[in-house]
Amino acid sequence: MTLDGADGPAVASLAPGTRVGAWVAGKRIGGGAWSAVYAGSDGARSVALKVLPMGLATPARIAGLRAMAESEVRLGTADVPGLLPTLEVVELERPASEGGNALVLVLPRARTSLQALLDGWREHAPLPDADRILRELWAALDAVHAHGWVHGDVKPSNVLLMDDGAVRLADFGLAAELDGTHAYLPHAGTVDFVAPEWWDERVSQRGSVVRPGRDRWALGVVAHLVLSGGHFPFAGQDQRSRSLRAQAYARGNEPLRLDDTVREPWRSAVAGLLAVDEAERL
Repeated sequence: MTLDGADGPAVASLAPGTRVGAWVAGKRIGGGAWSAVYAGSDGARSVALKVLPMGLATPARIAGLRAMAESEVRLGTADVPGLLPTLEVVELERPASEGGNALVLVLPRARTSLQALLDGWREHAPLPDADRILRELWAALDAVHAHGWVHGDVKPSNVLLMDDGAVRLADFGLAAELDGTHAYLPHAGTVDFVAPEWWDERVSQRGSVVRPGRDRWALGVVAHLVLSGGHFPFAGQDQRSRSLRAQAYARGNEPLRLDDTVREPWRSAVAGLLAVDEAERL
């Protein structure tokens, strides 16, 4: 569930065989609230084609999608270690009957996502190779911050594993460049990964004030999932109940209860990432 106040995207589809620049679209392999992702190939190389619909959206939505695409391209071409790079951007012109115009981001094809690994894991234990995965993800996020950006949407579906096993942080549609200590982002997020200050902050015309600590909270939730076999640090049967537990913890009404499978030194690290005070997060 994404809290964005929107009704969802306009149609973001590619029929198999559609030509996108030098690439030919194949089957759909993923997507989210704002986009759809298709396999692509030029006969020699395999890529992912991320489609942002433009033709059937409202003018305000088109402006928002273009801003998201610009963030994807700027950060995806910034040569930041550990990020999934943007290889090319293609503007696809199509009639409304075929879904309307779209921007297509050409990305390296990943083998799988961290979310897929969690979905396929049935043990109450850390994922295989959990330590390396989390160290590479943490290093990638540190590199994003060191380059003056906030990612804004750290979650397992945005963490990809390549054919060689390397971890790549992806999806920069909500990324924003820091202006001093903070940046501004739309008041959007995925409930289980938003930091507690998200719920009470004021939203200006420029959006919500965000700092790197927002990403670190999300990293703490992701790390707990990886180390516990898919269990959230704030227990509950659904997102609403888990968010209420997180807010109760943030207000000092209940302690932080990490799963017993989360062992040291990661246990202390996760607790540090989930510090209530944003300035104290590791």
